Amino acid sequence: MKIIRALFTIFMLLLYWFLLVISSITKYYIDYKMDFSIVTPEYLTRYNQTWFFKRDIKSSYVRNIKTITIVKNDPLYNIFNNWNLIFLSEWDREKWDWEIVLHYIQNPEEKKKEITRIMKIFNQI
Repeated sequence: MKIIRALFTIFMLLLYWFLLVISSITKYYIDYKMDFSIVTPEYLTRYNQTWFFKRDIKSSYVRNIKTITIVKNDPLYNIFNNWNLIFLSEWDREKWDWEIVLHYIQNPEEKKKEITRIMKIFNQI
């Protein structure tokens, strides 16, 4: 009887650990796959899907964006060539924010050039 209880306890601990690992992997996968951004000549908008029913949306006027920075803060990002793009803009009093971060961007140098090209379209008008 003690052996059965011990095996049951070990099984339950392994099941609990497995569910925690699977749920965290699922969360990061959803975060990776469901995030997207839209860059127009007028606005930069980032949609961050953090879980099934939770979405964080940030938007900024393109004329307010001052710099675009590529941040390499994790060795795993370098392996998969996924880095963060950070857009710094003028202070927005309504939103209390001056930074938009796009996470897990593949080939960020090319994306930065493409975004800069799109943003210049509006500045020429």
